[in-house]
Amino acid sequence: MDLGWKWSKGYVGSFRYDSSYPTTSWMRSAATAAVNHISHSPYENPDFNFTSGSSANVTLQFLNGDTTSCGGLFGWVGCAKTTANSPFTTWWVILASNRCWTNGTSSTCTTSSRFDVQTVTLNEMGHVSFLGHHVNPDYSDAVVQGQPVAYPSTNWSMRTLRQMDNARLSTLYGLDPCTVPPCPLGADQ
Repeated sequence: MDLGWKWSKGYVGSFRYDSSYPTTSWMRSAATAAVNHISHSPYENPDFNFTSGSSANVTLQFLNGDTTSCGGLFGWVGCAKTTANSPFTTWWVILASNRCWTNGTSSTCTTSSRFDVQTVTLNEMGHVSFLGHHVNPDYSDAVVQGQPVAYPSTNWSMRTLRQMDNARLSTLYGLDPCTVPPCPLGADQ
């Protein structure tokens, strides 16, 4: 993904849940874990902290992927989109409400084909950090892929950044000088 712009190193922003996002605690917990995982990586990519306010840099939504367009596409599973003009500091990470979602224990339906909330959210948050789709046929080398796979497919649940994701974050942002937690979570700390 090259939009001719990227976040400044060490940028600290916020994320929130839109009213369309389910209130089920297990779904929010999985999505929050994904945002926290990429936000608090060992690189100087942006950190997004939860806000209950009405505005944020990233808004998580839950919309029908067959009736809602994302970048002109329909039938998507997860989607990350931003404003049309630089700077790209406002994003929407959307999960398709017409898909079956799971966290490995709980699920929104009983079909065998289920998508992992944390994996898909992590994939989309990768796009927010300006990671493009990896096209290596060995899917396990990156979470950020063109199309997430469903259970019971191999690599349906990848809840941590992989080799290619980390390599690209390192290239874009460099290592974070704070290597011993707890690292600051905001400019005021």
